[in-house]
Amino acid sequence: MLMQAERIYGTTKLVNLLMAKEFARRLKPHNVTSNAVHPGAVQTDLFRNIPYVGALIHTIMGMIYKSPRVRLAKTFSSIFGSGFNTRIHTLQDGAQTSIHVAVSEEAAAATGEYFVECRPHTYLARADDENLARGVWGRSEEILRTKVDDLMLF
Repeated sequence: MLMQAERIYGTTKLVNLLMAKEFARRLKPHNVTSNAVHPGAVQTDLFRNIPYVGALIHTIMGMIYKSPRVRLAKTFSSIFGSGFNTRIHTLQDGAQTSIHVAVSEEAAAATGEYFVECRPHTYLARADDENLARGVWGRSEEILRTKVDDLMLF
């Protein structure tokens, strides 16, 4: 079950980046940028409505966030895998990358990038697959039953 959750999470991150890159490609002639951001692990109430497991996850994340001991976070890293971020952000800290991308001169010059900790970050080569990005965009339009280009005000 954990492996399936990791795969689903990873897929949503990939789709997020593919959509940002495709949006960047489509908006480039209009001098508009589009970037993807990753806020990191943020102490939120995201899991509050998931019966049983949600309360457990929220409690565990709260323990990690409140614990002054890195050892506890390393324990969870050994359970959940090396990709588990042991740094849990407050809501304010978690918002910093999104704010940076929205208002910084650095981000204004970038498009189709992936920002982590307020900096451009590397990602899987698969996210550069333009055919995959176009396919995800097209499937999204099918689901929405509209052409996004028809909604553009340019």
